[in-house]
Amino acid sequence: MPSPIHLHTVADLLARDHTLQLYCLRCDRWCQAPLEHLAAQGLADRPITALRFRCSRCGTLAERQLRPPELPPAQGTGWLEFRGTFPWNISEDNYQYNHYVK
Repeated sequence: MPSPIHLHTVADLLARDHTLQLYCLRCDRWCQAPLEHLAAQGLADRPITALRFRCSRCGTLAERQLRPPELPPAQGTGWLEFRGTFPWNISEDNYQYNHYVK
């Protein structure tokens, strides 16, 4: 069984290449938390839940969103292969899903 990953501190996020995105609801604006800068200031062991970020424009407390590292590009051709019958009918006018019960 694989061991769980712990993403509790700034150092944990940096070690796993995760990012912490910040969102200001009032300004409808996203930015990325400066994790490397925080670690350089000695806050690497600080829990993520203890960090408070404010919008640089309006001062509103930012919402936080943890994001995993980006996936590498797919190595396949980009085509999917279906076997059997298709459970949908596609026409020019509409898209209709037909559920087949066997």
